Amino acid sequence: MELQITPTLTGIHSIDFRFPLISITLPDGAPPKDLVVECTPSQLGIRTTTLELLTNDPNMPIASYPLECEGVDNMAHFSSVPPPNQTIQFGKIPINQTINH
Repeated sequence: MELQITPTLTGIHSIDFRFPLISITLPDGAPPKDLVVECTPSQLGIRTTTLELLTNDPNMPIASYPLECEGVDNMAHFSSVPPPNQTIQFGKIPINQTINH
């Protein structure tokens, strides 16, 4: 018997998750197939939803998986060691020689 799988997303942040496949059909004895799920957070913070796989398997009509990703600030921020306005020590260097730091 072919296994029919239809993925759905349920939950408050389901708009932030997506998968490219509408449904999956696995012939009897077929090898496993990957389902790619993407998260593109629309806001900062934890984004959650539930992936539900609806199947025609009478023993497992629904398989549920909680999903989570975190939206973070994607702005570039400057940092350095040592912090700005503190001296970078090169130490003692012989005359006419160069040291990289």
